[in-house]
Formats: sequence, structure tokens, C-alpha cells
Amino acid sequence: EILGDAIKNSINILLMVSGFIISFSVFINLLDVLNVTTVFSKFTRIIVPYFGISEKSLPAMLKGFFEITTGIKNIGSLKTITLTEKLIITSIILGWGGLSVHLQVISILSKTDLSIKIYIIGKLLHGLISGMYTFALLHLIKPDMIVSYYFIDKLKNNISYSPHMCAAISIFLLSGIIILILIIILSTIFLFYIKYILSLIKQLKC
Repeated sequence: EILGDAIKNSINILLMVSGFIISFSVFINLLDVLNVTTVFSKFTRIIVPYFGISEKSLPAMLKGFFEITTGIKNIGSLKTITLTEKLIITSIILGWGGLSVHLQVISILSKTDLSIKIYIIGKLLHGLISGMYTFALLHLIKPDMIVSYYFIDKLKNNISYSPHMCAAISIFLLSGIIILILIIILSTIFLFYIKYILSLIKQLKC
């Protein structure tokens, strides 16, 4: 019975997720048909140049606001914007996650005591910070220079590179790996500490 209920719940969640994706895909196509994306571009084209984003990418950004896959696909298919701009916008969309994903999360967490407001604010900040981080990083390096010393010997005849830039990228990647390992270690210690506290509480109750 437990296994059957688990399978039923999993299928229901998969159907719900698929329904959200299809619904938002249809909604985004309706926005195109009704020229909503064009109107959105006209209203926001004055602001976006200050953020290094061109007007031609605005319709794809709007689609990414609603559905992450469709937005990133449209950004990748644009041939009129630079790779740097594509990376910045993609980082923003990935950080935000899309309204479709948020509604899926809300529908699952609606029966819990978790705060949806904190989640939405966190995802909004995630998108903004991701975009700013990518913007700053790409002003220090060129997108086609993201290689480490490991690949230089194989690619040095095909690309131009700066050893100092490659060293900076290697340090950046190494720092990220070290931070990830520290997070895993600290999380493991924290979990063991919580289990230890819970075991002490049980012993005191006994």
C-alpha cells in the first residue's frame, strides 16, 4: 500500500509539472500572437541599455520570466546579440527559475509551513545576483577565453590566450570547488550535531 501510494503521488506530481510546462508554453505563444512581447519591448527599451542588455533580447527575457526552458531556448537562438549578453541573460533566467517553476513549488509546498514569500524573494535575488556576477566576470575575461592550463597545450594552436587570464580562471574554479567541499563538510557536521542533540533529548525524556 505504501509503495502504491508513493507511485501514485509521483505520477500526480509528474502530470502536474507537465501540465504547468504545457500551459505556460501555450501562454507564451499567446503573448507572441497578441504582440504583448513587442509592447513590453517598447516600454522597457529605455531602461535595459544601462544594464548591458539590448532591446532585441527583451521578448526572450519576458518568456524566460514565465518559463525557463522557452526563455533560454529563445535567447540561444538569437543571432543579433553577443555571446556575453546571452550569458548574462541566461544567468538571470536560471537564477530566477521561471514563474512556471515557482507555481509548481507553491502547489507542492502549500500544505507545509514553509514561507513562499521568502522563497520568491530569494529566487528574485538569486536571479539578480547571478546576472551581476556574470556581468562582472565577463568584463574581466572574454567568453572564448574560459579555459584552464590543462587545455592550453591542446588548444594553443587554434586560439589566442593570456596565461594570466587562464590562471585567474583556474583559481576561480578551484575556489568554487573548495567552497563546495566546505559546504558539504559543514552540512554533514551540522546534521550529525542535530542527530546528537535529538538523541540526547530522547534520553532525557526517558
